[in-house]
Amino acid sequence: MPNSEKEQIKQIAPKARQRIVLADLDREYTLSEIAIVTSAGPARSLGLTQKGHLGVGADADVANLSRQTGRRGIAVFPTPAMC
Repeated sequence: MPNSEKEQIKQIAPKARQRIVLADLDREYTLSEIAIVTSAGPARSLGLTQKGHLGVGADADVANLSRQTGRRGIAVFPTPAMC
């Protein structure tokens, strides 16, 4: 992870930093992996057992994300197009 990103992580509240793994990431993720990480990860960190998975009893929340180009020309999904 580039140094500037590590510096940004240092600005996150210490209690929140304990619950995330951003500083430990050392590779790029596939779009499929990002979909899993962005739904399951937040749900787990917030203790939401009905969110972030496709199992029995899960809430069926859907977001339509608009693909855009971010810094360094990398595709990003900054805001939902529809929810």
